[in-house]
Amino acid sequence: MLHLKQSTTITFNMGPFVDRTDGVTEETGLTLDVELSKNGGTFANRNSATAITHDANGWYKVELNTTDTDTLGRLIVKAHDAANALPVWVEVMVMPANVWDSLYGADKLDVNVEEWNATSVPAEHTAGYPICTVKDGTGTGEIDTNAGAIVSVTTAANVTTVNGLAANVITAASIATGAVDADALAADAVAEIADGVWDEPIAGHSTSGTYGEHHYLIYSGQCSGATTTTTLIDSGLTQADTDHWKGRVIIFLDGGLKFQATDITAFDPATDKLTFTAVTSAPTAGPGGTRYIIV
Repeated sequence: MLHLKQSTTITFNMGPFVDRTDGVTEETGLTLDVELSKNGGTFANRNSATAITHDANGWYKVELNTTDTDTLGRLIVKAHDAANALPVWVEVMVMPANVWDSLYGADKLDVNVEEWNATSVPAEHTAGYPICTVKDGTGTGEIDTNAGAIVSVTTAANVTTVNGLAANVITAASIATGAVDADALAADAVAEIADGVWDEPIAGHSTSGTYGEHHYLIYSGQCSGATTTTTLIDSGLTQADTDHWKGRVIIFLDGGLKFQATDITAFDPATDKLTFTAVTSAPTAGPGGTRYIIV
């Protein structure tokens, strides 16, 4: 059986055509009609308009164009000159282009696995399915489990050791401009330094004197309840004394109030509510609300 690539023009020989009377004499001057049956369909004239020519000894060159070969599956090509010769036919299998190329051309067979055992590829470690593993060794791309390192990694895009990055892997040149900014920091970064000191001189003053030029960070928090332009609720404020925070300065860290500061005028321990001199807009209500620090 002849194998053809789908939707591809091909010219092949059909024959031998012999005399319809004696069944032996080779016919060399026939006018052939060619009909096709595509994958079990009704016979119909071929689409190609290229003339059919005699080759030799009753064999004729027949062209099929891309329309003639557009249907996958079994293709029957029938040729006849009813008045002069016996009919000849050939069965052809039309194959997907990539399959034909993998068998007869230079392509490789597509083995992309989308299903296994007639079902979608399952999660890893499912019984009855293959497991892909990383090769243990010291070659390029292999993991040496004894040394605990991935071999031949040279860029900051990859971890060079199991436990961390090698020295000097991340450089200023390897970090895109703007890749690390305030928005990229974790929302709870400020909380991690709540017990530390924010020691920043006030502009225009020396680092010593009577103005209290150094600010000390004593609490960082986040709005967890309702807010107004003069109040916020933070469930993290667990102090028991009324007005525990009165007289301190609150500085907002994000949203429309970013870097605005105001003074705290009251604290209600029963509701975890701070009251302060009005700011331009209400902080974002929690949970996940506006972050702030008290200094």
